[in-house]
Amino acid sequence: MKKLLRGCCFFFVSAVLLAGIGKVCKADTIEMTVNEDTVYELDFKNGFNDYKLKFTPGRTGRYIIESTGSGVKNVTLYNSDNEELISTDSNRNNFRIFYELTKDKSYTYHVTVKEADVGRKDATVKLSYVDPDSPSVVEVNENTFPDIGFRNHVLTHYDIYPDKVLTRSEISNANRLYYDDYLFKDITGVKYLSDLTYIRLDYYGFGDIDVSGLTKLEYLALVEGKMGSLDCSGCTSLKTLYAHGNKDTLKKVNVSGCSELVYANFNTGHLTDIDLTSCSNLEELRCGSQADLKIIDLSHNPKLKVLYVSLSGIEQLDLSNNQELEELRCDDCNLTELDFRANPNLRRLYCQSNKISFLDTSNCRKIELIHCFGNTIKDKTVYVPHNNIETNQPSFKYLVLELSDWIYKGIIWTGNFKNGFSAVARYSCSKIEDYTCDMKMEAEHRLTPAGCEKDGSDVYNVTISSDMARDGIERSDSKKEVLHKTGHDWGDWTVTKKATVGKNGEETRICKNDSSHKQTLKIAALTPTPTPNPVSLKLDKSSANVICGTTITLKATVKGTKQTVTWKSSDTKVATVDKNGKVKAKMAGAVTVTATVAGKTATCKVTVLYKDVTNSKDFWFEPTNYLTAKGVVKGYDKQTKFKPANICTRAQMVTFIWRLQGEPKPKTTTCKFKDVKKTDYFYKACIWGNENHIVEGYKDGTFGPQINCARKHAVTFLWRLAGTPKPSSSKNKFKDVKKSDYFYKATLWASEKKIVAGYDDGTFRPNGNCLRRQMVTFLYKYDKYVNGKS
Repeated sequence: MKKLLRGCCFFFVSAVLLAGIGKVCKADTIEMTVNEDTVYELDFKNGFNDYKLKFTPGRTGRYIIESTGSGVKNVTLYNSDNEELISTDSNRNNFRIFYELTKDKSYTYHVTVKEADVGRKDATVKLSYVDPDSPSVVEVNENTFPDIGFRNHVLTHYDIYPDKVLTRSEISNANRLYYDDYLFKDITGVKYLSDLTYIRLDYYGFGDIDVSGLTKLEYLALVEGKMGSLDCSGCTSLKTLYAHGNKDTLKKVNVSGCSELVYANFNTGHLTDIDLTSCSNLEELRCGSQADLKIIDLSHNPKLKVLYVSLSGIEQLDLSNNQELEELRCDDCNLTELDFRANPNLRRLYCQSNKISFLDTSNCRKIELIHCFGNTIKDKTVYVPHNNIETNQPSFKYLVLELSDWIYKGIIWTGNFKNGFSAVARYSCSKIEDYTCDMKMEAEHRLTPAGCEKDGSDVYNVTISSDMARDGIERSDSKKEVLHKTGHDWGDWTVTKKATVGKNGEETRICKNDSSHKQTLKIAALTPTPTPNPVSLKLDKSSANVICGTTITLKATVKGTKQTVTWKSSDTKVATVDKNGKVKAKMAGAVTVTATVAGKTATCKVTVLYKDVTNSKDFWFEPTNYLTAKGVVKGYDKQTKFKPANICTRAQMVTFIWRLQGEPKPKTTTCKFKDVKKTDYFYKACIWGNENHIVEGYKDGTFGPQINCARKHAVTFLWRLAGTPKPSSSKNKFKDVKKSDYFYKATLWASEKKIVAGYDDGTFRPNGNCLRRQMVTFLYKYDKYVNGKS
């Protein structure tokens, strides 16, 4: 929060709104109670020249009191003990004083007025609170306000709680900008003062000025300086603009988006063009002494009343869209003609010292003054509507053309229905030979599109009012084309209400030409559907073991339908099933046989046994079939025999471990063992096993894939696969396993995990060959007790 500081004042100007009045105490003093954010009019018309404004703040902080208008001379602040706290005199910019006030204490602002100004009624005062907790908006430094003079001006006048940061509340109270004792030539940063309504920087040497986007700015004066360009684009509230007197420098002006601009003065400079397209409310425009300005587009300024372009390079003026024009000053230009047919409100015309050869003001029925000397007007005759006109060229003849002197000749249409029509009313003058005058008529276009079932029309109405008509008679005309009805172009039928049992539905289609036209058809109600008998399907077995080369027939029990049961095997390489449910075992593995009827299914898990692994009491029976089903181990003789008593090789063991882990892809494609070829089925398994430190090989760089895998090798491989975990106990139950053996920890760990059990004589027989049946049992137990899967 900004710190509350005391006692600071300066001169400035506030915003203007009007409200309030108080209680009369004596002949020359008025007392009144004031509130925040209300503008009070100081009424001196009855001789009062002294105000006492009483105020009790509802919160502690800094308050600004500021004045506008004329006559305000002095303000003094007193506390409740009538002690003077601060005082200042006003100057041409009025006063702006701020002071820290305390909540619920009483204060009085004593405001006086100059005696010479008694009787005027345009002075106001306003009291505003500046919130110390308002959010910060911008730091005031050399980057945001590069000009040191302007920066000091901002810090002095707007940084109410001085910390070189402007808050939202401080900016909202920064409404007026005047040039003061701080000399500055660059107002970069002014756009941060987004609540400015008034800027006046007269008689000082500024370069390019950019105030674009200040949407609250209403008044801008940059007079008698050295401004090169002015950008006011986007100043949507700007009403008054003074930019005259920049005679040697002003070359470019941008007023795009200034839709509220009423008055603009660009006298003197080097403008070559000015775009007034956005200024639809412009009433007065001054562009005099602009030698490089040849033409001005005034077609978008229908409210223009005063136009001053004297001493400029203007060569032509189109005033056909400026019916409100009252005064035109265009003397000392390069004009060769002026057309006033569309300017019935023109009162004063100054067009001397041009090259005009014909001048007809007879349709300017309110004309009061015509100054036209210095023109080579044909026959020295000026045509006027009446004789009561001030002129400055007595040698000219001023011929009155009355309404009765004009003969209506008819309406001339141009255009077509495709591209549009325009029209003029044509008149001839009985007092001037071969003189015809075409008056533009106001046009109105009314298009009624044709419907599906009804004709439409395309109508152009034109009218000339009595004020504009040369004979003073209002006339109108029209052109009309019938647009024949189009007929319907129906879209697709869409169901809008579904039919249900016993209730009709609806379907609708909509015309593409007119969405209000639609057709609706009935959808017949549904008839009840008989409830079908429930269907059930059950097999006589949910699982079955079948030896390779043999068959088994599954029986299906069906209720509720007479449909035929269909059969399917999940893997026809392992077992097939025919249309009668007969399953034929082809090679060891596991399949699911599915029976289907009337949307119902039933399954049987079939395990195809090796021919030499059929006894469920053998310890390797379950491990062999489990690992075969998982694809970890393979058999012989087309997967029909397992040969459990065969010795397991190192190649087989590492391959089985690799498959058990899901056949992970090795990180490299090169095997370091010289006796392992790329064509070997165990190639990838060896690379992966070595990368994961499961198999290390021999010192001579070989792996020994065909060497018999000893029991110690098998248990060590599995221990490494598990990450060489430390056994939970150091107790060794195998008398032929020594602590110095490299497989010591592996054997203890495997025993703890129930992977190995040893022999009845208390030995492990580490050097004994690992048979295939032992190998599958080790792997099965590993998957069960370590992986937690089997």
